[in-house]
This record gives sequence, structure tokens and C-alpha cells, in this order.
Amino acid sequence: MVIGHWSLVIGHWSLVIGHWSLVISHWSLVIGHWSLVIGHWSLVIGH
Repeated sequence: MVIGHWSLVIGHWSLVIGHWSLVISHWSLVIGHWSLVIGHWSLVIGH
């Protein structure tokens, strides 16, 4: 019982952490993409 309880707790938290790292990496991808686009266009305009 105790072991089952703890593996449930650990499984739950691993899911939560995995979910948030996905969300964070998604947003860093989006931000990185837009910084590239903006950097590209400021170079083009700057020239």
C-alpha cells in the first residue's frame, strides 16, 4: 500500500514536471523563432 501510494505520488509529479518542461520549451522555441525573425528583419532594414 505505502509503495503504491508513493509511486502514484512520484508518477503524478513526474507528469506535472514533464508537462511544464514541455510548455517552457514550447515557449522558448516560439520566442527564439521570433527573435530570429526580428533580428533578420532589423538586419535587412539596417542595410
